[in-house]
Amino acid sequence: MIGVTGATGNLGRIVVEVLRERAGEVLAFGREQADYDKPSTLAEAFHGVSRLLFISSPELDPGRRTAQHLAVVGAAAEAGVEAVVYTSFHRIPGIFAVHGLTEDAIAASGMAYSILRNPFYTEPFVAAAPTHSAGGHTAGGRSVEGPTHSSRGRSVEGSTHSAGGRSAGELTHSAGGQSAGGQPAGGESVGELTHATGGQPLNTAYRADLAEAAAGALLSDRIANRTYELNGPLWTFPELAASRGTTAREGEVAGPMGWLHGFAKAGALATQTPDLEELLGRPARAPR
Repeated sequence: MIGVTGATGNLGRIVVEVLRERAGEVLAFGREQADYDKPSTLAEAFHGVSRLLFISSPELDPGRRTAQHLAVVGAAAEAGVEAVVYTSFHRIPGIFAVHGLTEDAIAASGMAYSILRNPFYTEPFVAAAPTHSAGGHTAGGRSVEGPTHSSRGRSVEGSTHSAGGRSAGELTHSAGGQSAGGQPAGGESVGELTHATGGQPLNTAYRADLAEAAAGALLSDRIANRTYELNGPLWTFPELAASRGTTAREGEVAGPMGWLHGFAKAGALATQTPDLEELLGRPARAPR
């Protein structure tokens, strides 16, 4: 039997849908069934599960998050889970520490495993791409909220974007009728996209592609204690702007999005491997 933790989250819901299409029955664990803070619920939930997708906790406190992750690994091993697929993250300083401890615990557990080191999601970068209007103001740079890492109290790893409960794909900029992606309500091209990446490439991937890859890893004929470094095709803001019929300019991007742009500018988001394409069986989707 296949089980998925975090199944009610943005990533988990997609994974469960893919698994049910491909494999039929799946045990989808939300917090009520498998609470990371209550180890007793974990052992009970994992009973009878042979393969488990462990989606990392959204907890912001590193100490509590580490305890949660170790509880999941321990409960899975105790319940007799044979193989675990874990959604880790790229080895970026300040973000990877808890993931590293979790990976070590999984490797020492005796369970077969696949580690999926995910990149940042594409969605917040392309949905919140700031626009520079003729009036000179920059729209965008909103808070980035996601399942796992915090920057000044906001979760950014695996970045989903929210404000007032809206997702990145839904969030728009109301001033002048412009959307956060540089398009007005009617779809007509508008001003330049402002970025702070120095023109450096980004290796982000769409959440749906990462979910499909996780399902593929879980259904693999052979889970062989491998670490996958996942990333999408490299892209730049000038390329994104050209695809939208506008131009890009280097400028200030405020808030957590500016922090993420800084990673790109430092070259931290430029690594490439074929691993995501291998798990998907096709090229990952490029930003648009």
